[in-house]
Amino acid sequence: SSGGGSGGSVWILANLFKGYGTIAAQGGDGKYEKTRSGGGGAGGRIALYYRFNETQEDFSFSTSGGASAWEAGGPGTTFVYALLHDHRSIYLDNDGQPRILRENYLLRMTSALDFVASSGRVYTFGDLKEHSSVAWIMPESGDHFFASGNSSFHFEELQIYGAAQLAIFTTPVYSPVDIFFRDMIGDRTGIVHVGRNQVMDLSRPFINLPFSTWVYNGAFLGLAPITDIERVFIQNSGVTAYIVNLTIHHGGQLFANVNGSTLGLPGSNYRFNSLRVQDMSEIILESDPVLDPGTNLFTNVTEIEGGGRMNGSMITFVTVDLKVDDGGWITTDGYGPRRDHGQVTGVNGPINRGMGFDSPTGTADTVIKGASGGGHGGSSGRGGGQAFVGQPYDDIYKPDEFGSAGGAGLNGTQYEILGTKLDLKHGSRGGGILWMNVSGLFWLDGYISSSGVGPTYKYSGGGSGGSVWIYANVITGTGNVSANGGDGAEDNDAFLQPVKTSAGGGGAGGRVA
Repeated sequence: SSGGGSGGSVWILANLFKGYGTIAAQGGDGKYEKTRSGGGGAGGRIALYYRFNETQEDFSFSTSGGASAWEAGGPGTTFVYALLHDHRSIYLDNDGQPRILRENYLLRMTSALDFVASSGRVYTFGDLKEHSSVAWIMPESGDHFFASGNSSFHFEELQIYGAAQLAIFTTPVYSPVDIFFRDMIGDRTGIVHVGRNQVMDLSRPFINLPFSTWVYNGAFLGLAPITDIERVFIQNSGVTAYIVNLTIHHGGQLFANVNGSTLGLPGSNYRFNSLRVQDMSEIILESDPVLDPGTNLFTNVTEIEGGGRMNGSMITFVTVDLKVDDGGWITTDGYGPRRDHGQVTGVNGPINRGMGFDSPTGTADTVIKGASGGGHGGSSGRGGGQAFVGQPYDDIYKPDEFGSAGGAGLNGTQYEILGTKLDLKHGSRGGGILWMNVSGLFWLDGYISSSGVGPTYKYSGGGSGGSVWIYANVITGTGNVSANGGDGAEDNDAFLQPVKTSAGGGGAGGRVA
């Protein structure tokens, strides 16, 4: 179960460098054991300074982390300086070995370094003992004359491959950092983390990043008037600047997070002249229904093409012209509150007002089970074991509340499948809130939806539909606007009973105006 050792250091100064060999400072592999393998060692550091380069095509560097059946080590760094051309390059490659993800407070798996976990624990850039499988630039490099003695890291070239991740650590933590790459090459699997008080200004006329980017609260990312997000993601919780026309395509993702913004706007506000989301790509405006304010998006022209999606929890979307093609979606389906949020008042008002009632407890062969669904526009359906139903609420003329969660199937208990304990206290989620103002032409051939979702767990009730409220000057097309309730769970124990009685109730529909 032993962990691998880390790579060491190689520092070379050469007048003429040639050949087709390899320079390596790799991490050692973790020892394999069936249930408790050791972690891989981190890659080391290579620095090469030369005047003349005559290396051949097969020449390579390697500072990858060691392999592991649990988690590979993070990559090291290779710095190359061409003295005659004053050209500084940094190379990172971790041979496709990603780090293990963690669950954030939204119950989403994340590669973030600075976040709140679902347990409530707060991780920060200062938690170096907790942040695995990442290459770090350390404070001693910030004092170097190449970094102007003040952590100004400017490189003429970045190459990043193989799921490598790069972050910059300072002392004190969150001291100012400036990052710049003139030329960027990568296979779109790497990630660059821009921490609080760090600036990565890549301003140029057009940009298509070859790596993903985490932009944390208090960070700054400068892009281009014409920006493409292609097969990478940008997670923005800071400030993103200079984008005028944005295209997201070929699996690209923009996470326009709460507290983040585009330059010049308050937190949770984003503005683009044009926004185009193409097939298999999405813009995500997710927030916690209880803790977070909604997200505001302003554009002049927006097109959601077939297979493209705009997803979110509580979206205020103001635009002039909007086209949603056949197969395109603007949706808050299942982004409403969870069962464990309870019936509370959050920053956006009442939460879970129509929450479903939980299933009775007891063994399946002695107690008829099944929770009721969540209510909203109407009352929910009853579950097989629950006579009470989720209650209706909200205004038919100006709907502005979340859908409600369905009742829990096992009333907060644990259920074990093949030795894995599943958390069953969460009933199905309701729909979110979508408010749209289209002052020009709204052409809808696709889908606008704020529906509740069905349960993951047996006996649970369906979540209720959320709210859709649209102002439009001209609306045309053959599309669909919906706020449906989620299905109740089927009776998984039907084989023990002559009649299916332990199913969850369906969630009520939401409200559309």
